[in-house]
Amino acid sequence: MPFNLFQKKESSSPKPDRKFTLPGFGEKAPIDPLVTMEKKILKEGKVDDTTVRHELADLARLEKESQKARKDLEKAQALLAKREKEEHQATTNLNNATHAHEVSVVKLSDAQKDLKIKQEWEEKMHADLTVKRAAVDNVVNEQKERNEERESKLSGIRREKTVRTTKREQEASGTIEPEESNEAPKKSIETAPPTYDKHDPDAEIVEAATKGKGKEAAIAEPETDVVMGEPAKEEPVAAAST
Repeated sequence: MPFNLFQKKESSSPKPDRKFTLPGFGEKAPIDPLVTMEKKILKEGKVDDTTVRHELADLARLEKESQKARKDLEKAQALLAKREKEEHQATTNLNNATHAHEVSVVKLSDAQKDLKIKQEWEEKMHADLTVKRAAVDNVVNEQKERNEERESKLSGIRREKTVRTTKREQEASGTIEPEESNEAPKKSIETAPPTYDKHDPDAEIVEAATKGKGKEAAIAEPETDVVMGEPAKEEPVAAAST
């Protein structure tokens, strides 16, 4: 028989028989043992019913608690899986961020090196440009001086050619007599020959034309008319008197 807290402990000592006494009568009626046994059995049945109800209630409570514990376990397992997934994702993000940071550091270093190289190259190009500009300015100035010198020479040659052409025309028309070859040519009063460098290849021709050394020394090529741009016609030279 299961233990019941509400069941009273039976005494080991025998109880005296109780006699039922009707009111008005002096003697008590004897208790029927069957009735007593029936009551005892009924009482035991009630106790058993109470015990079973309590046990069933405890069982239902334990079943509910067990179900709740199982659900809590499943929730804890799901939460653990979720936290593990979050931790794995966080680790992945951390690794990606670390890799991205390392790549950024390398790119930053490369950019700094490239900037330094570009700065050095720009400074070199600027210095080369400064030197080249100075050299070009020098060359241009020298060319300008040489052009002025050549223009001066050409102007003297053109003036001398103009004088010679005019003189030939006058000789051809009979305005003036041809000069003897042994006589020095008359210098033009209007123009004076310029001074030339002796090392200049054209200096000998110009000097010969100025000093009147003769047509062969003064003129190596057919003369070109200044006005028309055509070769000047050679006039016959008078024979030298003997």
